[in-house]
Amino acid sequence: MNVLLRFIVLLLPVVLISGCSASKALSKRGYELEQAGLYREAVDFYYMSLQRDPRNVDARIGLNKTGKEVLNEELDEFFKANAAGDHKQAVYAYLDAKQFKGKLNVFINLSIPSYHNELYQESLTRYLTDRYLEAEELMYEERYTDADAIYREIVKLDPDFKDAAQLLELTTAEPMYQKGVKAFEAGRFQESYLLMKRILDDKGSFRDAIDYKKRAKERATQTVAVTEVKGNGRDEQRFADLLQGKLVTRLVNTKNPFLQIVDRRNTERILEEQRLNMTISSGRSTRVQAGELLGADLLVAGELVRLNLDEGKINRYRSPAEQTIQVSRVNPRTRETYTSTSTQRVSFDEFYGEKIYSVDVRVQIVNSQTGEVVWSDVVSSEVKDVVHYARFKGDYRTLRPAPDPSEGFRAALRTAFSSTARREFLSMFTREKRNFRSSSDMNADLADEIANNIALRMEKMNSAEL
Repeated sequence: MNVLLRFIVLLLPVVLISGCSASKALSKRGYELEQAGLYREAVDFYYMSLQRDPRNVDARIGLNKTGKEVLNEELDEFFKANAAGDHKQAVYAYLDAKQFKGKLNVFINLSIPSYHNELYQESLTRYLTDRYLEAEELMYEERYTDADAIYREIVKLDPDFKDAAQLLELTTAEPMYQKGVKAFEAGRFQESYLLMKRILDDKGSFRDAIDYKKRAKERATQTVAVTEVKGNGRDEQRFADLLQGKLVTRLVNTKNPFLQIVDRRNTERILEEQRLNMTISSGRSTRVQAGELLGADLLVAGELVRLNLDEGKINRYRSPAEQTIQVSRVNPRTRETYTSTSTQRVSFDEFYGEKIYSVDVRVQIVNSQTGEVVWSDVVSSEVKDVVHYARFKGDYRTLRPAPDPSEGFRAALRTAFSSTARREFLSMFTREKRNFRSSSDMNADLADEIANNIALRMEKMNSAEL
């Protein structure tokens, strides 16, 4: 038998004696309270005694006697309330008695006479009927919060009482519906749409919420046309065309239900047919005319302010390191040869370069009905690619960073010999990335970022916060 098992075997009787002792003490206190006529308090002590030791016969006898006394008291309260017509008091007194019985029945067997249940059903029906009528009045007065509390109580006491469960759903849907109708009548169509959508998502159907939702969306939706993104020079215009396409795609895929995008091909064709050049510098009359031709509420135009395509260069540097080597030495006394570790200063090839693409785009959003500029700003973005690796003719695993004297002698040694520094240092020799990303990929990422920033701004302009 191992030490732990022997310890448990020796400790178990002590625990049992301690539990039995505490149980007897609690039972004794329960008996004293019982003799004093304090039956409720005695019940608590007998109950705790049996929790400590369910085999305590005295506690079980005491709990049975005092438990019956307390249960009879609670049933008397229920009976008096029922006879007096106080059905709320009767209902909750009976439920208290039933809960008390259920708790004590873990250790003893208490029962409630069946005629009490018949009286309870009578009081429950009377009480719930009164509460149901009260809730109906509150619903008529549009006091939905108060009605909600009553319906919740009814459903808790009897889930199948009349149509209380269905009416409980109305206490949240009805005020939301009315709020949505008022928002629609006030011209707040986005708010109305979102409220009706919330009701339908929850209930499936409710009054004419489907119709309100449809009409609200039609009135709230704004049609957007991306007219042109202009660049100066061949490279800039190539990027501008890429950005325009990315922006249209991003807006088409927006989760905002209130934006509808005009097909880019139709936009370009209509403007070309009408020989209409819609740019940031266009006048108000041109903006209004373009909006009418395209059937768009909002016109978006952009112009490249700056496009920097720094292709970068990967430079090679001769960098220092310390290498650990094995050296053969001779013991001057014994003339025996032995091997020891030594450190020597070496150099390795370190390659580093950055390729940076950046752009500034002036963006303008115009209300085509008025010709007014609703938003204008310069949106900037940058995409960077870094190449950093190293080569060494020998075994790079024998290297470690050389201390940098500029850090101070102690700090330099601490940095060079730390496991983190050595791990990062050695990782340069295993990196597979040796070339910059392609220009087309970086151009696409740069255009994606700018398009996303513009689209996020438009979604924010066109969203309703409930």
